[in-house]
Amino acid sequence: MSFHAEEVALKYCKTHDKKNKYHIYIWRYSNDGKIKTAYCCNSCSNLIKKYNREGKIFTFVNGKITSAIIDDPDVSIGYKILRNIF
Repeated sequence: MSFHAEEVALKYCKTHDKKNKYHIYIWRYSNDGKIKTAYCCNSCSNLIKKYNREGKIFTFVNGKITSAIIDDPDVSIGYKILRNIF
């Protein structure tokens, strides 16, 4: 299993952002180098809610900034592979 960008960013914010001012932006790159939307998985969404960062994590949709937390997030691909859920 690997660490997700959200986990790394939250760990950094936990030690460096004592006043809860940082915003986190996540995305993926397509094969041709363009920015793709990246929403938080179920595990990361729960972690973000635990640390009260719901309004601080964003992604890009068609060049516009929007929340990276969605209502019904899917489990991560790593978890699916680990549990053979396909």
